Amino acid sequence: MKFGVTLLVIAVGISTLPSAYAGPPRSVDVRNFDVAGVKTGMDFDQALAAIAKNFQVEPSQIRHSPMKVNHPVTGTVLKHPITQVPLPTSLFYEKEGVRLEVLFIARMPLDEARPTVVTRVSYQMPTTGQNMTAMEEAVLAKYGEPTEKLKDSKTSAMLWCHQPISSRVGTTCIDFNNQQPILHFLGHNTNLKLVDPNWDVAIRESAKNLQKERDKAREDSLRRKPSF
Repeated sequence: MKFGVTLLVIAVGISTLPSAYAGPPRSVDVRNFDVAGVKTGMDFDQALAAIAKNFQVEPSQIRHSPMKVNHPVTGTVLKHPITQVPLPTSLFYEKEGVRLEVLFIARMPLDEARPTVVTRVSYQMPTTGQNMTAMEEAVLAKYGEPTEKLKDSKTSAMLWCHQPISSRVGTTCIDFNNQQPILHFLGHNTNLKLVDPNWDVAIRESAKNLQKERDKAREDSLRRKPSF
């Protein structure tokens, strides 16, 4: 099922889900999931085409952020391999209160043919009782049973991940010491977010390795043979 403007008119009357699911938590690789056709790991052209197809609009109707993606070490602006146009940090599409935002960072190690990569996708609908019910139903229909489900008088949240972690309060997908790709649905504010922090980790590791290479090259250039 695609997420689009049509969700705004889905009727109410869907039964409330139980607060917990029986059996072991579901393990799922959310890198195979998409939000409005967009997956983490896509390049700029793939994401632009996916948004246009999902919302049935022309690519020109999709807004680009004025901010550009820079190489994490050199600071140079990354450009489209064909048009040589600087690549934006995000794409936006918004209509009738429905908003999709796709965030990009540098793909590391750098791939000149696909220099930027989708690291986060966020889908937001107007927060109304009808939309909360309709979106929860649509999310479950598309992605299946969540790995983790939280529900009380103020919060309705569902998470999908590959490696659920046991904690004192139960099973969770979120652990700041072991970050992983997560699909996160917040029903009380009708927000769906797909995040893969591994691309940020790749940037840090590549930047660290490039800096080591630079330091070694500088050290080698200063190396002298004693002549006293």
